Amino acid sequence: MEKNMDVYIRRLIELDDTAVKLKAKRDAELLNQGTQSRYELKSADAVLEEAAIIAKQKHDEIINEAKLQVKEMDEAARVLADELQTYFSSFREDAAKDIWKQLLYIER
Repeated sequence: MEKNMDVYIRRLIELDDTAVKLKAKRDAELLNQGTQSRYELKSADAVLEEAAIIAKQKHDEIINEAKLQVKEMDEAARVLADELQTYFSSFREDAAKDIWKQLLYIER
């Protein structure tokens, strides 16, 4: 009976030793996973930050290009308006001269 008790106690000590080793292994794995998760989060944050910077730069490029196009369109519209005004002024003067000539011709 005493021999069985010694075997039983030795077996309990071995199981306790195995449990302690497994707990230490689990703790190390959890620590490693936590470190890896933090690293992955930092990496993802860096990627997102870089993507945000690139998106902002592209946004600014698009806005600047749109502003340039608006300026070009405004200038083209101003030039066209000036040309139309000159054309209609000339047309009006020519029409007035023709009417004046016709009136003079009728009066003679």
